Amino acid sequence: MPNGGGRSALSTDKSAFKQATPFLIFCVFTMSIGELLFGLDASAFAQFQVLPSWLKVFGERNAKGAYALSTDRKSLMTSVQWVGKLAGTIVVEPMVHRIGYKKTMYVMCAIQFLGCILEMATSSWIVFSCGRVFQYLCIGIIENAGPTYASETSPAALRAACVSFLFIVQGLGGVITSGIFQGISTSTNPNIWLVPAGVQLIPGVIVLLSTPFIVESPRLLVAWGRKDAAAAALNKLRVRTSTSEQANAIEVEAIEQAILEAKRLSSQGGWIELFRGTNLRRTMIAIWIFIFQQWTGQQFVTSYGPTFYTSVGRGSQAFIYTLIGGILHLVLGLPFAWAYDKVGRRPLLIGGTVIATVFLVIIGILGPKTNPSTAELNTVVASLMLFRFFESFSLSQACWIIGPEIGSSILRKKTMAIATFVDVIAAFGVTYSSPYMLAALGSRVAFVFTGISVFALIFSIFFVPETKGRSLEELDEMFEAKLWAWQFSRYETKGVGHAIAELEADKAGKENLVLDVLGVHDDKNVPEHVEDSKV
Repeated sequence: MPNGGGRSALSTDKSAFKQATPFLIFCVFTMSIGELLFGLDASAFAQFQVLPSWLKVFGERNAKGAYALSTDRKSLMTSVQWVGKLAGTIVVEPMVHRIGYKKTMYVMCAIQFLGCILEMATSSWIVFSCGRVFQYLCIGIIENAGPTYASETSPAALRAACVSFLFIVQGLGGVITSGIFQGISTSTNPNIWLVPAGVQLIPGVIVLLSTPFIVESPRLLVAWGRKDAAAAALNKLRVRTSTSEQANAIEVEAIEQAILEAKRLSSQGGWIELFRGTNLRRTMIAIWIFIFQQWTGQQFVTSYGPTFYTSVGRGSQAFIYTLIGGILHLVLGLPFAWAYDKVGRRPLLIGGTVIATVFLVIIGILGPKTNPSTAELNTVVASLMLFRFFESFSLSQACWIIGPEIGSSILRKKTMAIATFVDVIAAFGVTYSSPYMLAALGSRVAFVFTGISVFALIFSIFFVPETKGRSLEELDEMFEAKLWAWQFSRYETKGVGHAIAELEADKAGKENLVLDVLGVHDDKNVPEHVEDSKV
């Protein structure tokens, strides 16, 4: 067993959730609530495609005299928004680096309001699509900034739970939208579609009102050279004890040393460094886990779930099926967020992918039958729901947990940015091609996703490491040790990363350990109290 002479992930504090202070939860919630927009928009647009009042405005009369979206228009309207998300992934890293997370949220709110107003004020499908482009620009920003902020502010033992706020909020958006559509599905009001469109203003309003009260990421503040502000931020985020302020100040020193070490290994942290040395491995893990969560069928279900239910003869119940799936996603989101910190990333990722693949096979076998029985139709519908459930809490959740934590100390935001950049391209490919695949293959499209899921499973087993309970700085040491993916869980760390993890796990009694690691033995060099400063 690889041994570094220090701390193993198996030593994770059993009382980890006692470290979840109300202020930490508030900060993570504020930085994640913007993702409500994605849940609202993605679910809304999938259901707009079968809502008569919306189709009468943005659709075309078909040969039967009914309003519908042509295959070409549907393909374009379900894919063009990814241009906005792509732009968001490009601008977010330099924006956060220059102005910080809080000001980035203000920019996001302004753009989000503009996009929503464009959608509601037009009867042109082109302008409506432009509004969605602006909305997805915001989503590209929040899906980078939110998880990275949560990773940088939360203790190692709580990181998956905190990052999962974003995933759970996304599910909440889907449930809200599905509930609204279920309520308006029988309405004859020609403007009723404005209700689910207008609800999309909610995330921006909440973020705008909450952001002034959160703190900047302590790690970002250290990178800016504002160590006093970083210590003050930790004082607000962490559990207060008689020694917590001194311990937080020491943790800031350890974070600074880790950043300096990362700079030594990765030059100045430019984009090219993502593809050099051990950073290349970390970049590829982040990129491929995002690609697989798109290519294994998640995006298909999100964008075309109601359309698929209609294609198998259950169109009249499409809204209620979507609502049930959304409720499952939301209700079980919190237990799975806890499980990723308690059980680990690899078991849930691998096990969930296996089960999701089985349900894809069932859909592919039963769905194409010419005269399916009621039981077979029910099985197809249930399999699609269960596929979404297991895929959501394996690949779809794991990518948002692992992506923000896998990069090095100075390349973390860039790693997440390039991973989500590729994620957008992968999502575009699925949403653009899905109408054509569904028209040509019907339910057999499930076999396409099955084949990709097998590759995703192989990737998860051999390449995705276990990061449960590790400080972000510990991961730097472990990747430098060039371990196999399955060796990470038992590797014993030492050095700065180990010291930071010990401080995050228990503020009391760990200061001397960190001082030894840092080579600091003069108590005068360690501030006993840090006054709160503007963070």
